Amino acid sequence: MVAGDWPLRGEIDYEIEGGFVVRFHSTDEERQILAGRIDWLKHHVLHQASERRRHKRILPRHPHAQIVMAGGRSVPCLIIDMSRSGVAISADIKPPAMAVLAVGAVPGRVVRHLDYGFAVEFNELQDIDQLEALLTLKSRAEKHLAASVLGLSRQAPERS
Repeated sequence: MVAGDWPLRGEIDYEIEGGFVVRFHSTDEERQILAGRIDWLKHHVLHQASERRRHKRILPRHPHAQIVMAGGRSVPCLIIDMSRSGVAISADIKPPAMAVLAVGAVPGRVVRHLDYGFAVEFNELQDIDQLEALLTLKSRAEKHLAASVLGLSRQAPERS
């Protein structure tokens, strides 16, 4: 089984009626990604919660991205899921509702807080085939592009 771009490895710890318990071998970061996805599944699938998004949600293959805050500060984050209209993010920060920011080179605003992070609505609908590449920019030039898309000048020194 593959989750994102990392293999999910483990062993059966013991059997229970109707199934088994698996002990996963993973890093703290991998556990955080898995926990976010399990929380999403519990909320949206098991409880059949109504969808707030207008577009189909997709899990990224490569969940690592950068948030570019107003003022140019760059913060690492994990993409929990994404759609043409927005993205669910897990990060060490929780910007206030309506805060303007970019995830990679895609500008948007914070529309709600989640148990494991926050949701960003994009300013414009995105092409789903190019979305993950736009969200997971890696180079300095691409990060600078994200700041310029927001109309921000990079005030802080660039961190890679």
